[in-house]
Amino acid sequence: MKTLLLNPPKRWNGMHVSREEYGIGLVPTDFLPSGIFLAAAYLCEKGRDADALDAETPDISFEGYDVVVVWACILHSFYEDIQYLRKAKEAGKKTIMVLNDAHDGLEMEAMQRFDFIDAAVRLWEREIALDKLLSRWEENQEPDFPGVIFRKGEELVDTGRMPFLPNLEHLPSCSKVLKEVSLRRYKSAAITSGRGCPMTHPFCLYHRTGLRRRKVQDVVSELETISPSLRDIVFIDVSMPATHKWMEELCDQLLARKLKLSWRIDAKEWQCNPETLAKLKRAGCDAIMLVVLTLDSETSGQERPVTPPQQMKTAIENLKKARISPVPVFHVGFPWDSNETLLRIKDFLKETPAPSFFLKQLRPWRGTPLYDECRNLGLVKRELGIDDYVHSDYPLMDTLYLSKQEVEDWKYHIQSSVVLDFRYMQSFLRERGLPSPKQVSQFLRLTIGRKPGAVK
Repeated sequence: MKTLLLNPPKRWNGMHVSREEYGIGLVPTDFLPSGIFLAAAYLCEKGRDADALDAETPDISFEGYDVVVVWACILHSFYEDIQYLRKAKEAGKKTIMVLNDAHDGLEMEAMQRFDFIDAAVRLWEREIALDKLLSRWEENQEPDFPGVIFRKGEELVDTGRMPFLPNLEHLPSCSKVLKEVSLRRYKSAAITSGRGCPMTHPFCLYHRTGLRRRKVQDVVSELETISPSLRDIVFIDVSMPATHKWMEELCDQLLARKLKLSWRIDAKEWQCNPETLAKLKRAGCDAIMLVVLTLDSETSGQERPVTPPQQMKTAIENLKKARISPVPVFHVGFPWDSNETLLRIKDFLKETPAPSFFLKQLRPWRGTPLYDECRNLGLVKRELGIDDYVHSDYPLMDTLYLSKQEVEDWKYHIQSSVVLDFRYMQSFLRERGLPSPKQVSQFLRLTIGRKPGAVK
């Protein structure tokens, strides 16, 4: 069965979206995806006739293909993305949906609502499940393995999640696939180095799933393939420094090959020690995202992970000394958020200015401990579904102390108070240089009292 793996056009409503695992959301213009090419490489290694297409325009031909697999984003572009499945079905093709960060029930809801989706591949070990599904269809048999939802007459059958493997070494390098891509049309790229997370974040579907790594040499080979054309890399990885030996080997290989790359990772504040940062910087790391759970120590007795303010401050200072940009990410809208907790975020950012920061709207995702807590507290009064999550930049619920509008107002208040502060401006100019036209526009919108979105 000749198979097309399709990443729909990223441009959506003036923005650019990614459909990777971990839901990295909005991305820069001309961003090379990772997941679709990894899946194509895996299928090709299994002897399958599979093509990967990162689409630039809506005009896509399905001629010559038997199966069309579409990567869809649950945020922002979901309804636009699935139209490619509808078009493929109308063209007589078998259709498969891959939904990024598919939280409990959302794949099933999509298939209940849209009968042009023949099957959905569930989150864990998608490449393996996709290969097995294609095999069963070639044999005219029903799937008899976990990892998919499929149609059996009028019935939808959910086979559950495929157990994940202890590592990702079954995923080969996708260098051969990438060599068929016009890489010069991209400005930055995603590279998947690991999946899973050992942390206990209450809002995360990946919590306590452990860290699984690909082979270092496979990751490096992909970087070697794309480096002549583009050098701005985002590693898709919850916490690369958590597997220190793997990270050390990656850095050593990058240094040995003298690859001139500029890359960003995610890390935890306690991992940002001077020795680790020095090694990362030499290998090309120029930015680290630091997720801040809550700065409020009063919540720590309720199994709510806390980011100690002093530990975060030290991490930011260490990063600046290492000449790596710190990018703290603050979630806003937890059930316990109040005027006091959000004031702590504002005060922290004004006292410890970082050249970039994000205020991320918290979403209570189905299947997470936070969702259950919100339901028990009565903050989420019914089961949330796809329509609630798409375009959910506005808060989905009140907190115990603030209304949704008050949470929204706090997001703007924090952003404007911090960005228009002299210390932030000084830090920005010192560490990032003159702002881009887009950043100037965002600053001006804040100055005149209009909400500009994230300052990046």
